[in-house]
Amino acid sequence: MAEASAYRGESKAAVAEGAVFKSIELTGESKKGWSEAIAVCVSQAAETIEGITDVQVEEMRGKVRDGSIASYLVRCKVLFRVDSKLRSH
Repeated sequence: MAEASAYRGESKAAVAEGAVFKSIELTGESKKGWSEAIAVCVSQAAETIEGITDVQVEEMRGKVRDGSIASYLVRCKVLFRVDSKLRSH
């Protein structure tokens, strides 16, 4: 966990106090590309979830129509920190 926390730029104190993270799986779609599909997942998740720290792409797919890619899809996990104040209730 210390390595992952260092990657997120967290201090050693945050690790010492026992940080907890949760992940959710999302699927995003874009007509422009996979990067935009990832950005759609993160930006829409950020509308209702605070403290997103990471995104991990699990799968990339494309819908094909008439011999070309019509839309780009990504399945990804979005990771966010669980607020300790919420965990104590």
